[in-house]
Amino acid sequence: MLHQSKGIIELAPAYDILCSSVYPKFLSKMAMKISGEYELSDIYARHFDELAKEVDINAALLKQIIKNQCEKIPNILESVISEFDNTIGEKILFVAKHNCNLTLERLSIE
Repeated sequence: MLHQSKGIIELAPAYDILCSSVYPKFLSKMAMKISGEYELSDIYARHFDELAKEVDINAALLKQIIKNQCEKIPNILESVISEFDNTIGEKILFVAKHNCNLTLERLSIE
């Protein structure tokens, strides 16, 4: 999601949602940093607190939204992937599940 001026929210271009983690030659670095960190493995609950402060939103609300998304994304991906005959989808699902589980774990340690 892109948050434009005057409260306009738009979908990001598709290249912003490419799961490059499934391709060994690409870095695992995220396209956007979270409180100065580009690696998900380096992000903890405090980073989301700092992000909330940076963008002037309620930290508890931000973390609840992230938790909700992490709980929903794997199921949605699994449903979408099952509609196609491919092998990359399973790799993306594995990465998404891992990333969501890691994020949920980190958010629960406060």
